Parts: sequence; C-alpha cells; structure tokens
Amino acid sequence: MITLSKSLVATLMLHRLPPIDRDPEIGDLCRLGGPGDMPRKYLAKHGAGIVVKKHRKGHDTPYHYEIKWLKSDEHMRFFKEDLIILSNVD
Repeated sequence: MITLSKSLVATLMLHRLPPIDRDPEIGDLCRLGGPGDMPRKYLAKHGAGIVVKKHRKGHDTPYHYEIKWLKSDEHMRFFKEDLIILSNVD
C-alpha cells in the first residue's frame, strides 16, 4: 500500500477545487492560473502564495496584487486574471 503525505495529496488535488469568483483580498491564499503546463510547474517551484499588498497607480487602472510565494519566499505582482484564489480571508 502506498502512503502519500497530506501536502502531496493537497498539491495533486488543487485542480479539483472550484475557483472563488471575487477580487483577491490581503491574506488570501492563491496560486497562479493560466493556459498550458506553466501554472503546474510554477506551483512546484514556488508553492502557493499569499496576497500581501494591493497596488494601483490611478483611479481608472486595475489593481496589481503583490504575492509572497510560500515555498520560494519571493514577492511578485500579478493581475486578478492571473490568480486563482484557494481560500478566503473570511
């Protein structure tokens, strides 16, 4: 019998979680979304991320969300369309 760790099972099942359809808030867990195999490779290298800041240059420009990746400890900025929210702050 094969025993899998909980983190490995959670990583394998992320594609089964329904997306949360709202704007990201500070403290939300998220992962990168998009076409092809790139999001899966990105998740393997950087892990899931947490939203730490919201940036906007003007009133009519969209927000950039600063994400701190938990596995690699790097900070990067993305648009809402690039992110998939995994869990709510609420």
